[in-house]
Amino acid sequence: MKLYNSDDTICAIATAPGVGGISVIRVCGTKAESITRNVCEFLPAELESHKVYYGFLSYENIDIDEVLVTYFANGKSFTGNSVFEISCHGGHFVTQKVLNSIIKSGARLAHRGEFSYRAFANGRIDLIQAE
Repeated sequence: MKLYNSDDTICAIATAPGVGGISVIRVCGTKAESITRNVCEFLPAELESHKVYYGFLSYENIDIDEVLVTYFANGKSFTGNSVFEISCHGGHFVTQKVLNSIIKSGARLAHRGEFSYRAFANGRIDLIQAE
């Protein structure tokens, strides 16, 4: 039985809320690359897994923040799916602007535990680890 639609591309803030200097937003799913490319046009045509890319994240031709994007190829991430982690400046305002631009580009906000569920469903972690 599937609890979530594993075909959806999901996103969420991966860091603890607060006033940290850096926030990380995770994007995962079949459209993760196209959605991330929509807001991070600086990404090269050929991506390498576990490599970090630098540039400006923008939406509708407006720069939102200077970011680092880390790419994890299908089968090489925590979830087992293609994952992009966008490191942006911390704080609520910028983090929400970045998250909203990803959602407007086609991802949906992940449910609680959905990244762990995908890791479990893909055999990356067992049930004890998922709990």
